[in-house]
Amino acid sequence: MQLEVPCAISPKESTRMAVASHTPPFHLDDLLSISLLSLIYNLLVTFTRDPEVIKEADLVIDVGFEFSPEGGRYDHHQREFEEKRMGVRYASAGLVWKFFGEAIIRRFAALTDIEIGSSDIENIIKSLDLSIFQHSDKIDNHGDPRETLTASRFMMGVANPPMGGSEDDAKQRLGLALSTCRSFLCGSIQKQLCLISARPIVSQACEEGKKKGYVVMDEQGIPWANTVQDWNREKGPKDRILFAVFPRDDKWRASAISKGVGNERWMLFPEAWGGLERCDDLPEGVYFCHKDLFIIGADSKEAAIAAVEYTISAAGILTAEQKMEDKIMP
Repeated sequence: MQLEVPCAISPKESTRMAVASHTPPFHLDDLLSISLLSLIYNLLVTFTRDPEVIKEADLVIDVGFEFSPEGGRYDHHQREFEEKRMGVRYASAGLVWKFFGEAIIRRFAALTDIEIGSSDIENIIKSLDLSIFQHSDKIDNHGDPRETLTASRFMMGVANPPMGGSEDDAKQRLGLALSTCRSFLCGSIQKQLCLISARPIVSQACEEGKKKGYVVMDEQGIPWANTVQDWNREKGPKDRILFAVFPRDDKWRASAISKGVGNERWMLFPEAWGGLERCDDLPEGVYFCHKDLFIIGADSKEAAIAAVEYTISAAGILTAEQKMEDKIMP
């Protein structure tokens, strides 16, 4: 079976590559590998185990018993293969991301005019390897029985036709699975680039908000969470940011800042507010508080800020700005 996969970005300007991968059933590993390559190349993918067909391919993914980046071979099933990072053995998706990740990231950055340096690219490669490809590699290598990843089961269900399905049906299902994978990968890469673009804005907000214990993001959609968490790790308790205030549609939200491990937060909103919506027990202008106390919704920026300042004050924490006010008050 063969499948044409046009490049997701500027297909008319992209090189055409002949790719060989294994015959069905398809797995998350090969779906991710093909999807990654289709972000920079137009692909003609042949699904085969025929050594002669494999030999003629420009790139070979998850088949062929050969790992040779110089020769475009990215299989991991051969006995002698032991390539690892952080104790996790590579499968094909991790290998493709390792060797093609920089080119993919640069292609996306060029589209958005975001200036990125070598350290930014290295950080994105590491971040997505940790959050995506190490998990998929573990699944494909059966390295950890806890790595069941619902996405893997979902993609396999989408890509593989039921017994007796036609080749046309198989191609249609495979195309849908690859489209889903590509959308996920595109979104993941774009999010990382947005984090880099927004970092100076969020860092400045942290500098301005460190005396108060919270940041205010006036522009909608700015990704602030990662940069604020990094700030807290670097600065320590004295300048810790506890909350972020930000717009959402025509309303405002305030969120407690995560410690970066699980769901633990540095501070939560008052317990009495939890699970309430538009009632007198909530502060004026606040229309809901999540029952787990980590986020509130408010009708205005001022109402959200007031709720945050009340929470910090009620917890018995005087910010640097409040301490200075106490000193100068008669």
